Amino acid sequence: MSTSNADERAVSTSLDEQWARRDDPEVVERSEKLLEESLARSPASVPILWRAGRLHFWRADVSDDLRTRQAMSQRGWGEAEKAVALDPDCPDAHYWAAAACGTYAEAIGVLNALSKGLDARLRRNLDWAVQRVPAYEWGGPLLTLGRYWAQLPWPKRDRKKALESLRAAVSGHPENLRAKLYLAEVLQAEGSGAARREARVHLERILGAAPGRYDAPEERLIQRRARALRGQLEKER
Repeated sequence: MSTSNADERAVSTSLDEQWARRDDPEVVERSEKLLEESLARSPASVPILWRAGRLHFWRADVSDDLRTRQAMSQRGWGEAEKAVALDPDCPDAHYWAAAACGTYAEAIGVLNALSKGLDARLRRNLDWAVQRVPAYEWGGPLLTLGRYWAQLPWPKRDRKKALESLRAAVSGHPENLRAKLYLAEVLQAEGSGAARREARVHLERILGAAPGRYDAPEERLIQRRARALRGQLEKER
């Protein structure tokens, strides 16, 4: 039996409320249970599918366990891709499919991902999002594109394009801490003194932000990562 529109809206609202507290393991557990129950009733629900992809992207992104990162990102990618197939005009589905696919590619190794043809599949969703909804998720498509160009192996890697996309994300969405972090990572890899000084500026801005401006769990996560990257930069002085 499928869910009614009212039930689907209620589930979506609950999942969004829980998403705002997703750095609490108990909240994630409740979200997983709600997703499982909802998809059992209505496996072709686009709003529930892309939210499942979003949650499993997060679980992959925050995990230090490689197998968990692989399993969760692959699962999230599949769920969001199913939502894309059901509704090709759903921006949420395209974006989270691209985000989860990118995380899966990093988890299995970028060279391995390229050999499996993930590049084209990621770009199909990512390019759609960049062209149609570049401001989605505080510039998420632009920062994901920047990350894509930065993570490719040589000779496909293009730091110039990575910097261009990441600077556009930061310029349009200065509150987005992940965009600043990814920009700092690319600048660190550039190696020049000027680039490293700029990277430190972005890291200090991340660490000086008060979580809660746009997405508290995300902001706290990125601040932890920024603290670690700042430590690396200090050691390289």
